[in-house]
Amino acid sequence: MRRRLHAVAVGLLAITVLGACGGESSSCALPEVAERETDVLAELPESAQGSMRDAYLLHEQDGYAFYLGRPVEDDRTEVCLTIIQGDELLSAACSVSWVDSMVDTQVRAAYDTSGDVAAVVEGLDTVDGCLAVRTS
Repeated sequence: MRRRLHAVAVGLLAITVLGACGGESSSCALPEVAERETDVLAELPESAQGSMRDAYLLHEQDGYAFYLGRPVEDDRTEVCLTIIQGDELLSAACSVSWVDSMVDTQVRAAYDTSGDVAAVVEGLDTVDGCLAVRTS
């Protein structure tokens, strides 16, 4: 009886651990974002479309939209973070693993592909492990 209880306990522990690890990916890398989200590049203003291969809406707040995408011509960078308000491209910045995009002192966003954006920037509101923004 003890062996059976031990085997059940070990099995439940394995299921719990695998369930925690095998759930929805928390990865912020662009390929994982592309698997979860819809490419909305065609919906962006023309000024933004020419600089990115694809675009994924990450967050909307106070009339601003924050998009992640890949640059068209720069193979040295991995991600671009774009800030759009209405039909106007306000800011676009590209980098390798984390990117900081700023419109002015009031509007700013940061994205970290490692999922630890809070460690990269201060003074922004963390949306999730990948994205932090400030809109006022």
